[in-house]
Amino acid sequence: MRFFHIILLFFLLFQCKKNDNCSAKEPFRFSDTVSIGFYNVQNLFDLHYSGAEFVEYKPGISNWDRDMMQKKLENIASAIQAMDADVIGLCEIENGSALKKLQWDLQNKGCVFKHSAIAEDPVKSNTCTALISRFPIISSKGIAIPLEKGKTRNILEADVVIGTDTLKIFVNHWPSKMNPESWRVMCAKVLSSRIKEIPEGTDYILIGDFNTDYDEHFKITTTGIDNTIGGIGMHSLLRTIHKQSDSAMRYINEDDLKKSSERIHYDLWLELPESERMSYNYKGNRQTPDHILLPGALYDSRGISYVDNSFRSFNWDGMLLSGNRPFRWQVFRKKGVNLHTGKGYSDHLPIFALFVSGPFRYDSLESAQKNEFTRSFAGPSEILKRGWVLCNQETEMITDTTMRCTGKFSLCIRGEARTKNGCIAKLKLDISRISPQGFSFNIQGSGRICLRYRYNDKEWQYLDLNTLKESKSARYPLFLEKEWKKVIIRKMAEDNGSLDLEIRTGKGEPFCFWID
Repeated sequence: MRFFHIILLFFLLFQCKKNDNCSAKEPFRFSDTVSIGFYNVQNLFDLHYSGAEFVEYKPGISNWDRDMMQKKLENIASAIQAMDADVIGLCEIENGSALKKLQWDLQNKGCVFKHSAIAEDPVKSNTCTALISRFPIISSKGIAIPLEKGKTRNILEADVVIGTDTLKIFVNHWPSKMNPESWRVMCAKVLSSRIKEIPEGTDYILIGDFNTDYDEHFKITTTGIDNTIGGIGMHSLLRTIHKQSDSAMRYINEDDLKKSSERIHYDLWLELPESERMSYNYKGNRQTPDHILLPGALYDSRGISYVDNSFRSFNWDGMLLSGNRPFRWQVFRKKGVNLHTGKGYSDHLPIFALFVSGPFRYDSLESAQKNEFTRSFAGPSEILKRGWVLCNQETEMITDTTMRCTGKFSLCIRGEARTKNGCIAKLKLDISRISPQGFSFNIQGSGRICLRYRYNDKEWQYLDLNTLKESKSARYPLFLEKEWKKVIIRKMAEDNGSLDLEIRTGKGEPFCFWID
């Protein structure tokens, strides 16, 4: 009998430890909060051949076999277990079979998601959007996008019952940036139309991989994918940005949601310092394609509300990172065949936020926790002046409130060493808006930087930023300036037309500089 009691004690201790791994909460998480997240799992396929698989996931062609699939499942399930969200939107799930295998692996870890939905229909694609939940999913459906078959994924719409409230969740996976912006605009049109159909005051959230950065307006006209004349689906149709004038715009903020009855949305990336805004990395450029977008209904006094400043990008204490980038599932090429190593997780980081039944309250977290989220960030009402835009996706541009000369912030432009000379950022100005003294700005930083300008598409003039002397051809001397240096572009006699200005960098040298 005593032996039986000892065995029972060990069993109970083991179960407690096992459950602790799954149910341990973030320090700020209260018992009545619900965590909702999203994770692009980077191609979770089963072993059944359907013909739609990517070549490295076709059984018999690559080394994608039962053991390799199990390693992938184990890694993704471990990340989800550590994330410990109650409801998780997923994308790049091949089908319902792959989703069930993931649920089974999670259950074996003590993390039970009894409820799930997947948008395999109405249009078939290589991978699907899906949802797993600890709360009942009372209805779900896939929403088709009218693009060529296989070019995008259905949007999943699911109703989740949380206590006495129902939350509608839209899970998205829009076309990648290898495709034109018009494809993402089409996704935004479909989603926006569906949102307009649901009753006013309905609690809903938009989550997913939108393949659109929160600051996409800086990049859209220079990445080679702009066939919408600067129109951005997420910004203009889901209305995450408010255009103030032809020369300025700003992000939608929480105050806007509380005051407006229109279907506008707040992007939760704005709650983090810019240095922490990353769920994906493209050639050293930190990006934010994954989003949680909230409507005004989650900021009222009824139903489900957002827990202010609870949004995070989750890296599992660095486990999901490799060299400050998401630790992607590793594939290498050998003798013309892509082979899996069994290491890594996904090329995206998960994101999550907290919600509660009850009225919305500003800064509902404790003071110390709130400061952790808001330190060194100018706030979601920051003004975005249309002007400097990037010339490639490898370069990063952020606003920096700690380095400034005259304004409230400067623009930091940085990137790794390039293999050839070329443009990294450019600006176009109406001549009539330039003062008689010329166009001026301040710059500091380092890199092999050259500036060139022209009026009305005439011949380019090159400016050496070290000497401020002009020439007819580009030179890329090392620029190293620790103090602000003023640059003035003289104004031409005409008062009509435009000024084109480019900052270019020489190959072989990383660059980081600030403009104010």
